[in-house]
Amino acid sequence: MSAPIRVLHYIKHLNTGGGERLFFNIYQHIDRNIVQFDFAVNTKDEELLNASIREMGGKIYPVVDEEPTNILTKIKKTSKGLKALLEKQHYDIVHIHCSNGQGLYYSNIARNCGVKNVICHIHNTSVVGHFTGIKVAVHNYFRTKYLNSPTLYFACSLDAAKWLYNDAVISGDKFHLLKNGIDVNKFKYSEIDRSYIRNKLSFQDKTVICTIGRCVIEKNHIFTIKTFEELMRKNSDYRLILIGQGELEEDLKKYVTDHNLDSFVVFIKSTDEVEKYLSASDFFILSSSASEGLGIVAIESQASGLKTIISDNVPDDVLISPYVKKIPLCSGISFWANTILDWTSVDIDREVAGNYVKQAGYEIQLVANDLQKFYVDINNKKECND
Repeated sequence: MSAPIRVLHYIKHLNTGGGERLFFNIYQHIDRNIVQFDFAVNTKDEELLNASIREMGGKIYPVVDEEPTNILTKIKKTSKGLKALLEKQHYDIVHIHCSNGQGLYYSNIARNCGVKNVICHIHNTSVVGHFTGIKVAVHNYFRTKYLNSPTLYFACSLDAAKWLYNDAVISGDKFHLLKNGIDVNKFKYSEIDRSYIRNKLSFQDKTVICTIGRCVIEKNHIFTIKTFEELMRKNSDYRLILIGQGELEEDLKKYVTDHNLDSFVVFIKSTDEVEKYLSASDFFILSSSASEGLGIVAIESQASGLKTIISDNVPDDVLISPYVKKIPLCSGISFWANTILDWTSVDIDREVAGNYVKQAGYEIQLVANDLQKFYVDINNKKECND
């Protein structure tokens, strides 16, 4: 048997972000005798997914020892590290994951290093966080200068594609919309998992709300916490689980403590048992204040049959079941809290929820098969041209 095709993925981290979990899930479901993944990352630290990736035969290459906070320094060091890696290790396919125009610049570096197939894959629809003015300027510069650098263009949604590419790219034959698939069976509602987590947290008879995402400004966890606080004023039988970590983690915990919510809110830094916490919950909230590339956690929550409430910054692509409501942030905290109150008494069938996700084409095995075939086809095309 011939050696598998090795694909290098540049992705900044290997924790619990949406793009990271997507490609880890795909990695689990491809035939690794045919296609094998390696990862270039922006840290030498051991992260949540590292050990599992190595167990599956993947290699992990830090292109920087520690990700700089200054955006221009980060770009400079990352590009230097990626160039050094690609000059040392040979890859015919490099898959660049990005949230803005930097991905096009890194694609240019890969092309200049002789990589035949360079995929730029956009996962966001806007710049987020601090120094947005600088980030937008950098994004627009790279978008103009390096748009022609990739050989292939991927996006998680049409909104994300429009953020980075132009109409000519999107309508062309080099563009591919890859759905953010999930393992529907993994996220299927489990009464056993529900009892396990609720007993562990002493939430047995409570109505539990869950939110998942990095503790950064764009995920807007403070809005979710304030909505929960408003909810508790009306009914004290609710509880909140927040799964994620990041720069605002301590600020969020301080708010919870200062507002006497410690007994009702649980912070989980990271976990490989997300599906169990979803089964244990009754509601899922995604109150993003900045545009999401897709919002894969909202698809996972629907697969678990959770009543899901998303902000108007989450693309309509995730509206795939009767279990989701999209509410503008400008509606305000009281409106969000009242929506949860009114929806609490409504019974839904959590056992059949996964069918909606499958019908919408988000089953991970289908997505993995699609991507695997894509890699094989472009690799065979490259060999024919050699």
